[in-house]
Amino acid sequence: MAARQIVLTLFHTERCGLCENAKEALFRVRKTVPFALKEISLNKPECPKDLAERYVFDVPVVHMNDKFLLQHRVDEQRLKQTLEDYLHTGKQPDPFV
Repeated sequence: MAARQIVLTLFHTERCGLCENAKEALFRVRKTVPFALKEISLNKPECPKDLAERYVFDVPVVHMNDKFLLQHRVDEQRLKQTLEDYLHTGKQPDPFV
C-alpha cells in the first residue's frame, strides 16, 4: 500500500497578518506531521480567478488535497489531529467550521 500524501495549499494576500500567522502555524504543524505546502497569492495570475474572487475577503484559506479545509485561523492541535487521522484512515476530513 502506498503512503498517503498530504498537500496543503495556503491561499493568501500580501501584507495580511492573519495570513502570516497561518503560515507560521502550518510550519509548526509540519514539524510533527509531514505534508507538502503550496502557497498561492490571490493577487497573482497563477491563482484561479474563481478562487481569487471567492476568497478575497476570507483569507487565509487552506485546502487539503485540493479541497477546502479551513479559513481565517489555524487551530494547530485540530489540524495536527486531522492530518494524523487522514494518514491513518485515508478519509478526507470535513471542513473546519
